[in-house]
Amino acid sequence: MTRFHRSLTVVLLALLVACGGAEDRKAVYVEKGRELFAQGNFEKARIEFQNALQIEPKDLEARFALAETMEKLENWQGAAGHYLAILNEDPNHTGALLNMGRLYLLSNNDEKAAENAEKILASTPEDPAAMTLLAAVKAKRGDREEARALAERVLAAKPNDPEASSLLASLLLVEGKVDESIAMLERAIAANPDEVALSINLARVQARAGQAEPAVQTFRNVIARKPEELAYRTALARLLIGFERQDDAEEVLKQAIKDFPEDRNAKLAYIEFLSGTRGVDQAVDELKAMIAAAPEDNQLIFALGKVYEATNRVQEAADLYEGVIARVTEGPDLLTAKTRLAIAKTRLQDFVTARRLVEEVLAENARDGEALVLRGTLLLNDGDAAAAIADFRTVLRDAPNNVGAIRLLSRAHLANKEPELALDVLREGVKTNPEAAVIGLDLANFYASRNEVDEALAALDGVLTRNPNELQALEGKFKILVFRKSFDEAMKVAEQIKTAHPNDVRGYHFAGLVRQAKGELEASIGEFQSALDRVPAAVQPLSQLIKSYLALDRRDDALARLQEITTSQPENYVAHNLLGELHLSTKELPQAETEFKRAIELNQEWAIPYRNLASVYVASERRDEAIALMKQGIEATKGSSLLLTGLASYLEQTGDLDAAIAEYEKALEQQPDSALAANNLAMLLAEYRTDKASLERARELATPLRNSNQAAYLDTVGWIEYKLGEYVQAQQFLEKAVEAAPDANLLHYHLGMAHFAAGNEVGAREHLTRALESEVDFKGKDEARATLDKIGGGSS
Repeated sequence: MTRFHRSLTVVLLALLVACGGAEDRKAVYVEKGRELFAQGNFEKARIEFQNALQIEPKDLEARFALAETMEKLENWQGAAGHYLAILNEDPNHTGALLNMGRLYLLSNNDEKAAENAEKILASTPEDPAAMTLLAAVKAKRGDREEARALAERVLAAKPNDPEASSLLASLLLVEGKVDESIAMLERAIAANPDEVALSINLARVQARAGQAEPAVQTFRNVIARKPEELAYRTALARLLIGFERQDDAEEVLKQAIKDFPEDRNAKLAYIEFLSGTRGVDQAVDELKAMIAAAPEDNQLIFALGKVYEATNRVQEAADLYEGVIARVTEGPDLLTAKTRLAIAKTRLQDFVTARRLVEEVLAENARDGEALVLRGTLLLNDGDAAAAIADFRTVLRDAPNNVGAIRLLSRAHLANKEPELALDVLREGVKTNPEAAVIGLDLANFYASRNEVDEALAALDGVLTRNPNELQALEGKFKILVFRKSFDEAMKVAEQIKTAHPNDVRGYHFAGLVRQAKGELEASIGEFQSALDRVPAAVQPLSQLIKSYLALDRRDDALARLQEITTSQPENYVAHNLLGELHLSTKELPQAETEFKRAIELNQEWAIPYRNLASVYVASERRDEAIALMKQGIEATKGSSLLLTGLASYLEQTGDLDAAIAEYEKALEQQPDSALAANNLAMLLAEYRTDKASLERARELATPLRNSNQAAYLDTVGWIEYKLGEYVQAQQFLEKAVEAAPDANLLHYHLGMAHFAAGNEVGAREHLTRALESEVDFKGKDEARATLDKIGGGSS
């Protein structure tokens, strides 16, 4: 044998040995993983199964075991990813179909859950697990009779089947048959003593039935059987908190820390308890003590940092993360510390450092979800919506139910002028995350922004179907019903808010608004007072209370109420401002000036008292003081559009047109989307500038107003077209404006002039006559009269 042949033989033998060794190693990893899984040590089991898959990624047995382990660790996304990978290789894998179907059901994808169950039943018609899954889908869809029939079929063939027993027990509970539900679970537990899930379900049924002690005892029995499972301790603590037995819950969690001294999750569960029931300060103190005992436990440090972030102690959080980065040189903890520090730096307005940190994280792990979300947010803020969209989509490929990424992706599409894509994202988000109320609320707001009121109401009702007392959804529904003048329905919503949120001012405030709208002013006063009883400093109820007094011509009562509040609550700047407005309405200018100055002194960032005090100065013919005050207010309020447009309007009235135009330009710089500033500036240019460039600038400013339904905005668009000689277009917009405000003399004048310019003397005569019917003065009145005389319709 030649040297070459001998060498080749050695290589082949080496390869064969290596292959055999890899298979053996894989089998050892899988077997070890199964042992750890059976012991309940799921984290270590996960590592063993992952080691096996590194050797053979297409081993479906190892992947299925890893997916089940991920479920035990409550990593639903990870589990789903592995089940789907198995089904990609073997579409008929029964275990993967079944478990993925259950995950679909958990994520409210009933259609896919049913599809998986039916696929199993097509080949195995009496498969009990698939029948139970299908029954669960039926129950979720409200078809309880069919669900019950399927569960009973399973139990007839397999008495005391754990899953079918649990399902039937839940159906009995819905029907109010609490004793039967409990009896069924107790029989199933007796037949399946090792099925802990049955006991957990029994405890939940007992708790819902108000049987506190039996529920607690059931949980304690579970812990006695499974003392190595921390999750059951924390679940018992939550149950005790629900029964307002905080001291007992604290005892359970403290014991868990003693029994699981090496398990950080036991400590974090106790911190969560302290934060929610004893106060953040106590939680912080306890965390600091834990960190002092284990100074290199980065997860405890991250937990403290997040508490700091949640309580706006952002710099302290940043200091903690910088400490980890200084100490740790590599690994997941370093990436986590950099990501958290980047988030903190963003909140501290240090965007340069935040971007650098994010890029460092993504250089190590290009699919780090938190880092991608943050980079996408920074890109969106920088105006690069397209790049932000790419980052958010990458996040959603790995975590399709990431609520934050869904909401940000929708906003990014809107910023990229892709409203239909934004809508699709929200619709899909609601479908896959029906429990995430914020997505449903975003969808409702999207529809409302397009005046699609029916769709907005349907989106809110979708949120309320799953959470009938969700406050923001109720508030949104109330506002839509009021907009529609459906006051009786709106009152029902207000009453629901009162019942579900008795200490919140909104229910009483909303009820007062409805009574006001219906003319029930006396009753409205009682509602607004009830709101103020709960939050004495509430702004809107106080304002509306005074409005109701004045509508009833009870000025003295309004005055007395405000004086009482400013005496008992001297720091209540809203009351001082309202008192000033009351004095201003009766021209008691010195008293009004005193109150407005006090309101400004108490809250220098609130624009309204500046505007009101300027009105006092204008009424007192103190022009220079009025202008100086509005400029002071603009600076103090960081460019309030109310004051910018107010100052411009005042300058316009006094004939200082160039200064007025400059102020409107400033207002648009501060708020580029301000329709009011754009409208006023456009009309000012159209009225007082005759050069083509100014008129074209006016048309550009007014372009976003073309789809408005507000008469003033439509009038501006039409008048600009008239000035540009586009008389047909001018008539179209001005006719819409007149339809929206048929009694506005100025609008009839504008439309009459457009008709005249287009040669329509009949239309010109009609609208110019309407413009001159009353004694109301308006700019252009002399021109209207002269034009009417020209076409033979003048009065004198």
